[in-house]
Amino acid sequence: MDMPVLLAEETGAGYELPPAGTWQGVCYSVIDLGTQKEEFEGTIKDAHKVRIGFEFSADTEDEEEKVFTIHKEFTLSFGGRSKLRQYIDSWNGGQTTMTEQEAKGFNVYSLLDKEASINIVVKKSAKGKEYADIGGLSPRIKKLALHERKNENTWLHISEKHFNEEVFDKLPNFLKEKIQEGKEYRAMYGIETIAEQEVNMKKEAETKEATPESAAAIFGE
Repeated sequence: MDMPVLLAEETGAGYELPPAGTWQGVCYSVIDLGTQKEEFEGTIKDAHKVRIGFEFSADTEDEEEKVFTIHKEFTLSFGGRSKLRQYIDSWNGGQTTMTEQEAKGFNVYSLLDKEASINIVVKKSAKGKEYADIGGLSPRIKKLALHERKNENTWLHISEKHFNEEVFDKLPNFLKEKIQEGKEYRAMYGIETIAEQEVNMKKEAETKEATPESAAAIFGE
């Protein structure tokens, strides 16, 4: 029997690293990742995460202007040391910071369509691979023309009322897998983690041992 051909795809093929610099763009994506496990100072904790994406145009080495996208993940918190809050304050001009009352009522989805000057920095991972990151945000420089938009606004909220399967299906596989590991997604679909299954199985076993199996056991018959 003739065997079919199954070829592996080249990882990262076709991806061009955005150049470092400050470029004008717009927020086009806000993706709720749900509550994720993360390690902080040697301790595993739960943290609600959000992924914010920007579209911007930049001049490449061949002096051609191209449109790029870049995303950054934040903990969904507006506490005193919140990185998300610091970025938004800087994005708003840094003259007046967000008040506690404003922080409590701030809807992160309101960032969609908001223009910005995006500081792109190129870093190296522990394995020596270069990647682009958002070093900071500031108000858009109005005298610089903004490129023609390429991407539609994209947002995802993980709740039974607002969850959009069509948007979810279009996300990259690594993001879908991450969201599926989140507490909110699992609760929405009644999915248990292996750890939760083990705990529930143990509870069921303990309950079964403590509960008589029949009326005969209760009355000693």
